[in-house]
Amino acid sequence: MAKIEKISPDQMLLNDDTSYTRAGDNTNSGAAPVKIKPFINEDGSVEPDSGGYALVNEEQADFLVDQGRLKPSEAQALKDTIKEQQRLEAAGEDWSGVAYKKDEAEPEVVPKKQDATGPAFQEPDSFEDYKAPVDPVKPQIVAGIPSENRVRLYSTNAKNNLLMGGGLMDPLLKTGFGIIFPYTPTIMWNYSANYGTYDTTHSVYQQQYYQNTPNPTIQITATFTATTIAESEYSLASLHFLRFATKGDFGAFLGDAKERNATAGSPPPVLLFSAYGSGNAEKIPVVVRSVNYTYAEDVDFVTVDPSQKSGSNESRSEKWKVDYSTSIPVQFVMSIDLAVQQTPANVQNAFNVREYATGKALTKGFN
Repeated sequence: MAKIEKISPDQMLLNDDTSYTRAGDNTNSGAAPVKIKPFINEDGSVEPDSGGYALVNEEQADFLVDQGRLKPSEAQALKDTIKEQQRLEAAGEDWSGVAYKKDEAEPEVVPKKQDATGPAFQEPDSFEDYKAPVDPVKPQIVAGIPSENRVRLYSTNAKNNLLMGGGLMDPLLKTGFGIIFPYTPTIMWNYSANYGTYDTTHSVYQQQYYQNTPNPTIQITATFTATTIAESEYSLASLHFLRFATKGDFGAFLGDAKERNATAGSPPPVLLFSAYGSGNAEKIPVVVRSVNYTYAEDVDFVTVDPSQKSGSNESRSEKWKVDYSTSIPVQFVMSIDLAVQQTPANVQNAFNVREYATGKALTKGFN
């Protein structure tokens, strides 16, 4: 198992809301401390309170790797540490020593006796001190959905991420440049194969011949709510993200500066979809074919202004130059139609039906 550097219980750890937690006071076995690089703004300046030791869960670790603020090896070490913490917690054992230095002295290492006929063996002082070998722990079924298996739809394209770095989609930056669905959605998967028919005259039970296997499609029905300011901003950002994902890059100029648009003509972005682990969907490239939602007449509405920072009189509108005050229902449902979009090179070089049969191909973005 990869290891992370143990830290002092008195070390202060940065939370995602820029507050700090004393390492020894952490009671969440699903997160562990790790040193992260600061966030660099578009103008090259360093975002205050964005670097140093932080309390990070597995989902946030993947997001930090995508941002370049955490090495993949460090993220894997963090995940291994979290799994060990959770294993010890499930067994009712103390897990604080996995990531944090203990105050008490380390136990003395007793040298083992070595004879000339066999392996090293430490003779017990008495038979009462002897403990029989413990059988390996059998795999257990874990109830619920781990955070890393939640349903996500996100972008890893740097150009798309720059577009999301301001305005209505700003709240999605904290969840990895995309949506982590706040409630368990309904997902319908569709797999099919196309066959033609040999139409022999006067025949019965015509033979079928295989033509091709079309791309799988995924239909998602998801609920969003707006009962708090943060929830309202996130629901509005999610809605706009899905609308954005249906738009190609059109227009000869960029904004009012009349700067030429070098990416004009590009199609809508290819996103990644993950849900419930690699046995279902893991980083599958998809395109958004359609988005449908309804504002019902019998639901209350609230008005949210994302251009105003929560809990502050400081306005973002001076930076964004737009008033984003918007009224949305406190609850609404969206239907999303996704289609898998593999590149020809990836299908030719990375896919084979034998790996698909064993399930290994599912970890490579195929489903």
